[in-house]
Amino acid sequence: MADMELIKVVVGVAGAGGLFFVAWYMVNKSLTATTTEMTKSMSAMVQQTIKDQSDREQRNFQMQLDAFHRIIDEQSKREERSYQLLKELLESNQINSAMMSRVEHKIDTHHQCPIVRGELKP
Repeated sequence: MADMELIKVVVGVAGAGGLFFVAWYMVNKSLTATTTEMTKSMSAMVQQTIKDQSDREQRNFQMQLDAFHRIIDEQSKREERSYQLLKELLESNQINSAMMSRVEHKIDTHHQCPIVRGELKP
């Protein structure tokens, strides 16, 4: 309503030039309001996009971190199994070495010879 009264006063005082000025003023006022609303809307959209991107990057980082932890855990389990196998292999090698040592001692002292054992008479 205030705009209509303004139009009447301007047309009465300034004529057609005043009418063009009032039309320009109203269009400019409308464009300014629209631009302000669009700016707010774009700002909110940009903020949401940044937040979504940040959330997505955070999820990706967490997924990579979880995958890294799984790889480390699997590597640790593999190393533990290797350690157990090497431990068993070492025990088996020690037993074999002891047996070979006894066989070597018996060979050196001729305990495998039937004559030395007394089974055969010369």
